[in-house]
Amino acid sequence: MLTDNPVLVEKHRPMPALMCMQRKAPKKVVTEEDLVSSNIASFGNDIGRVTNWITSMYEVQSHFPKGSEQYEMLAYRIRGGQQYQQNTIDRAKGIVAKPMPRSWHDRAAAGQIKEPEKQQLYRQIVADKKPYFMQYVYPALRKQYHTYLKNTERSALREFGLTVKEMQALPYQELDEQQKEFLASYDRYMPLGLGDCVMNRICRLFERAFDGFAGQIKDEPFDYTFMKCGADYTKRQMMAVKRLYEEYLRQTHSFMVRARSEMMDPYDIRDCTTRMREDYLRSCMDVCPNERALCDIILDLCYKKSSSRGFAWA
Repeated sequence: MLTDNPVLVEKHRPMPALMCMQRKAPKKVVTEEDLVSSNIASFGNDIGRVTNWITSMYEVQSHFPKGSEQYEMLAYRIRGGQQYQQNTIDRAKGIVAKPMPRSWHDRAAAGQIKEPEKQQLYRQIVADKKPYFMQYVYPALRKQYHTYLKNTERSALREFGLTVKEMQALPYQELDEQQKEFLASYDRYMPLGLGDCVMNRICRLFERAFDGFAGQIKDEPFDYTFMKCGADYTKRQMMAVKRLYEEYLRQTHSFMVRARSEMMDPYDIRDCTTRMREDYLRSCMDVCPNERALCDIILDLCYKKSSSRGFAWA
């Protein structure tokens, strides 16, 4: 370890080094066809998905006491997951590699295990939900989560006259069978894993710290003048650059309309727009050779009244 950071030192877990068994592809002189094949094999690669499954295992692990059979089996899967990460990379090289067992992350697959005890264990530790904090990584998941909360809250009020939190706060023995089934279903179909894994705790800490903070921020107008150089320029220079600016807007708009109608290749569009920007930069420099003055002219043009600020940054 090359740090004396107390948090990292305190939480460091001395463990044996993980050595992933890795198959090697046959040595060959790589051709363009090989590169194309490798790129195609990488499309839809599972590296991100496998990484998310492993991350989800930490959340599932937080539901069990350390040293329990479930906890230790998940610890094994988390370590073994690094091998499956390596396998997904190997597949892009043309190597036949074994994927992560579906029963580790798919509840239906875990339910197909024939031995009752093993099936029960696997269903308890299946990593089929992304952790709570990942709602901030995936906006669609966040929307799904909040829609689920809103719908279940309505159902709880309609059926029992209680909110979900009020039912959860009641002693379990005081709940009737319908309420027990409702809460069990609420947990079962929750789209996120809410366990107290480290990242979920950090996420909730940030949520509490920033709760209501957005409403306190005043929407003040942006002061662009801090970007200016303070150079002097003439009205004649300003008008000349303004004409170029307006011509640039017309030309780029016309080009993008034509590019869409002709379904131009994205690389061709990028090359054309790059050349266009370079041409206008040279024209602007001809009008105003002083870069500092030109900077101030363009900022005044783009930020005082116009909303098309792309010209300044292009």
